[in-house]
Amino acid sequence: MSGFPTRAEDFEAIYHADGTCTYWDCGQPGVVLAYDDFSPEVAQWFCPECWNEIDGDVVGLLIIIEDKRKADLEAEASRDGKEEAR
Repeated sequence: MSGFPTRAEDFEAIYHADGTCTYWDCGQPGVVLAYDDFSPEVAQWFCPECWNEIDGDVVGLLIIIEDKRKADLEAEASRDGKEEAR
């Protein structure tokens, strides 16, 4: 790998490549794919709850590559809007 990763395909490995949260083997669906600045060859997935738990502790060391939280919120808002229109 040359340079720093900018997309999922750039990593040598992704912990829990199935997209589940790796924090303490949580196993919930991951929404944030990030890597540690000191180990840019390996990324890991975090679910919203675990990301919020670690966010304040190590956020400066983690670089986000993919963040599905915004897309999830937009999809939920779209569903809610359709239900209200009925």
